[in-house]
Amino acid sequence: MLILIRHDSTAQVIIHTANMIAFDWTNMTQAMWKSPLLPMIISNSPAVHSNKVGSGSKFKTDLLNYLKAYDTRRTVCKPLIDQLVKYDFSEIRAALVASVPGRQGVETDSETKFGWAGLKQALNAVPVQGNDPEIIIQISSIASLGPNDKWLDQTFFKALSTSKNHGISKPKFRIIFPTADEIRRSLNGYRSGSAIHTKIHTATQAKQLQYLKPLFYHWAGDGPQHASGAKPFL
Repeated sequence: MLILIRHDSTAQVIIHTANMIAFDWTNMTQAMWKSPLLPMIISNSPAVHSNKVGSGSKFKTDLLNYLKAYDTRRTVCKPLIDQLVKYDFSEIRAALVASVPGRQGVETDSETKFGWAGLKQALNAVPVQGNDPEIIIQISSIASLGPNDKWLDQTFFKALSTSKNHGISKPKFRIIFPTADEIRRSLNGYRSGSAIHTKIHTATQAKQLQYLKPLFYHWAGDGPQHASGAKPFL
C-alpha cells in the first residue's frame, strides 16, 4: 500500500498486489487500485459518517483502524493517522479488507473487521445473480491447510460464499494454479517459481494435495495442450 500526501493539499491511497521489490514490480504486478484525490476537510463542513460497506466514510474508518493496529507495541503510524484524519474520503466507493498482525476471529463485533471477518462483511453487502454460482480463485502460493479440507471448506470457502442473497446454493470453486510448463512460459520463466509454493514433503501435505487437486484448473487461454495434471477451465 502507498499513501501519498501531495503538495496540492490532497491525499491518495494506492493498493497493489505486488511486494515493494523490483522483481515483483517489473513483471509480476497484476492489479492496482487507487483512490480519487482526496481533498482536505473544510473546517465548517458538517461531518458525515456512514457505516455502510462501500462508502468513503467506512473506508476511512477501516483504513485508520488498520494503521492503528500497528501501533499496539510501539508508535509507528500515528503521524500518518493524524494527517489522514484531515482528509475527506467521501468520493471513495470501495471496501477495504485488511489483514493485521495477530489472530483474528471470524465472528467479531469490532468496528473494523480484519481478515476473513472483513471479507465476509464486505461480501454480505454484494448481491449475486444466477442459481448456479461459481467462485474462481487465482493463487500461486498455498500454505499448510491440514490433512483434510475442513479449514478450506469451513473458513476460506465459507467466507467467499457470503453474499447479500440468502438461500442460494453452495458455489462451485475452481482454483487457478500454475503448472511447471506455465511457469516456464511466463514472462520471467522458471525464475517465477520462487514465488510459487505448495509443499508435498510430508504425509499431511500429500493428503492436502489429494483434496486440492480436483479443484485445480487452467485459464482457458493456456489450453489443455499444456496441462500437467490440472483440468482446463472452460
